[in-house]
Amino acid sequence: MNIRIALYFLLLFSLTTFGQEKFSYGVQTGLNYSSLRFSNENISEHNSEFGYTLGISTHYKIKNNLFFDAELNYDRKIVSVDVPRTVINNMVIVANDFTNYDIYEFISIPLSVRYNFSKNSKYYLRGGIFLNYFFRARERINQDKPSDDLSRYFENFDFGLILGLGRIFKLDSNNEIFIELRNSLGLIDIDKLSDPETTKTNSLNLFIGYRFKL
Repeated sequence: MNIRIALYFLLLFSLTTFGQEKFSYGVQTGLNYSSLRFSNENISEHNSEFGYTLGISTHYKIKNNLFFDAELNYDRKIVSVDVPRTVINNMVIVANDFTNYDIYEFISIPLSVRYNFSKNSKYYLRGGIFLNYFFRARERINQDKPSDDLSRYFENFDFGLILGLGRIFKLDSNNEIFIELRNSLGLIDIDKLSDPETTKTNSLNLFIGYRFKL
């Protein structure tokens, strides 16, 4: 795991020794609103819940209004299932209503191209891909303590597409703040036990971040 994280840092920052004036750096955080997509329609409907994201990033200027961005994020995503009190043939199966929360933690590497609408535009579009390493999965009933790690039941990686729209707030020529709304659409099955059915991820993110040049 430590080797993988070191490689991720290398991916983000090793290129910065070349053309230093074209690089900037950033930190970002925000909320995510996550859901799961099931091919099996008989699976109980999962509710989307709010989680959070923390990360760092590096940005390479391709030309005046076009940038290549690489990020290293920690994502904590949550979905839930409401389980009602259940009685079958006068036998109590579930004594009381409860909510089961599925908590998924990822190390995420989004790689994307950011296009500013013009050289001095405050608005931009983003498109690209993400690769997520499945760090940990747990369950929690109501507000109880989370379970032990359940990531062995899931694939090691998730992969998908990202699309975002953002606004830049310039502080000066070397510093800026940005706000971005982004959707991350998972394309591969993350559940080892669901074959031939599939379970795929989706999350809507609201980021706020700070970018700077050294």
